[in-house]
Amino acid sequence: MSIESIVPKTAKLGALQPDLKPWQRIDWPLYTQSRIFKDWGQYYTHRLCNKKALQSFGRALQACQAAGTEPSSISIPHLDTSMVREAYTTLDNRSKCLRAMARPEAAFKDSEQAQKLMANEGFYSSSVILAKCEALFDCNRFEDNLFLLHKEERKFQGQSIKDRFKLHKNRTLAVLEESLGSSLNPFLLENWPIITNLARQRRQSVAFIPRPLWQQLRENQKCDVESVIYKKKVSLPPLERARRRVAGDVYNHHYLGSSANDVALLRQLRNDKNFLNPFYLESTPHMTGYSAEQYKIVRKFMKMMHSRKPLYQIREKNREKYLYGVEYQTRRDCYRILRDVRSLRQKGDIDRLTDYVEESMSTKIEIKTHRTLPWKYEFINEVYNVLALAHIDERGVPTDVDLLDIKNYSILYLLPKDRMRDLSTSNHFRGHNIYEEIDKDEERLAYVAKKVGKLEERLLHSRYAIERAYLLFEMARCHFKEGRFSKCSTLAQKADKEARNCNSIIWRFNSTFLICQVHASFNRFERLNESLAKATRLAQQLKNPKLLAFLTLCSAINDYELDYHRKRQPDFNGRRQRKRKGRYSQSSVDSV
Repeated sequence: MSIESIVPKTAKLGALQPDLKPWQRIDWPLYTQSRIFKDWGQYYTHRLCNKKALQSFGRALQACQAAGTEPSSISIPHLDTSMVREAYTTLDNRSKCLRAMARPEAAFKDSEQAQKLMANEGFYSSSVILAKCEALFDCNRFEDNLFLLHKEERKFQGQSIKDRFKLHKNRTLAVLEESLGSSLNPFLLENWPIITNLARQRRQSVAFIPRPLWQQLRENQKCDVESVIYKKKVSLPPLERARRRVAGDVYNHHYLGSSANDVALLRQLRNDKNFLNPFYLESTPHMTGYSAEQYKIVRKFMKMMHSRKPLYQIREKNREKYLYGVEYQTRRDCYRILRDVRSLRQKGDIDRLTDYVEESMSTKIEIKTHRTLPWKYEFINEVYNVLALAHIDERGVPTDVDLLDIKNYSILYLLPKDRMRDLSTSNHFRGHNIYEEIDKDEERLAYVAKKVGKLEERLLHSRYAIERAYLLFEMARCHFKEGRFSKCSTLAQKADKEARNCNSIIWRFNSTFLICQVHASFNRFERLNESLAKATRLAQQLKNPKLLAFLTLCSAINDYELDYHRKRQPDFNGRRQRKRKGRYSQSSVDSV
């Protein structure tokens, strides 16, 4: 290889001259070039510019190869001693750089090549051999590392060098004791079914033969010409998600300490649209690769630390103490939630109370086990019953309202108001901004869809009937506010069924009255009469005089409206009945 290939000095005709530094324009000897690039590599290594360091070390090795030195070869007849020293020193430095980048396999190969170059010259260096052992240690090959330390120690006689080898051997033995010592037996006995299952899955994956998708679908008696395959989304229970989150936090804090928060932030940045803006076409690909590379390096170092000191060593160390602290704090949180729920019920703010109950139960109580919250079922019953009573408190007789007017049905039955656009202008020169209203409607619909999605996710993993009754009722209430009355009626009937399973009269009444509201929205007086009768029977079981008076008033007004409409349209009903009879007689004649 010529010197022009290492340091180009001139440009071809019609091409731009490369951007070279001043020292690159001098015709240095190959030995000097290798030393220059090696020094630049060490400089970049100290500055943590690992990619530039690898490039500099690579150029240094190219200079050695141009002089006739092949670092990967063992027999080099025409080798200069100084160039050999530069070659194995460069390989040793590049091995350290690769170890800093969490690439111990490549570092081990460089150290092995450096040792072969030294052995070819007939001398040995303890630092290069120990670097090779360190690379094996970073590869989690502890037995091979211990064997190599015992083997290479025999080549040296000095006491100081033997002490260095002894220090490395003691560290390897300590790691083997940590990972394979007495603490391994309880861990194996506790997790033996999981270990056997993983071993069986690994054997199956090794023996697996990939087949075309159409063949797999045909064997399972499915359509083999589907263009888009539906992938079912895996939904984990809230408790399992909390366990995994806590296990990840414990893992990060155990091995990284205070830097665990930085690693969690780095993990989030990999998919953050604010950090990786898709509209920044120049910087986003570079930042995406850089963030993924840095997170991969951190995870590789954490796996190396886990191999040296497994996490099951400290798993039961402070477990009971931690659980007692969580139990005490959970008790205080439960009493605080009960106080806030009762206070919000007294204020009569049903929307704020519903949001507070949803946030508290989904984020704090749902992820508690019976170890930290033994009275979980009783607490859930208390909170949801207070919420149901808050809904009942809203059912009252309005004052200063003509209840015989059908236009006031929305006040009596608490029907959602029509979202009429306000056509008033803010000034005389500008009209109504319809785009602003469209944005508000889209934002509201997105919020409702997100809330209903969370409720459906909770309903999928709910264990208690009273909680399922609340979730179905809240979903029906969201649809009722948006005017989706068919979905509201269906979900309210399911909520009534779940409330019957848990023998909750309060939630049965709320679900039944929600159906009454749906019938009142469509002026279905006959169906409303049946629903009100059912709600009255439930109110009698609740023994609430105020509620009974309210339902009696609703029934009286509904009977009045029903009689009024029956008396108003007798001729229409008669014509409709005669028309039906005519159709029936005509069909009977045709059949004969």
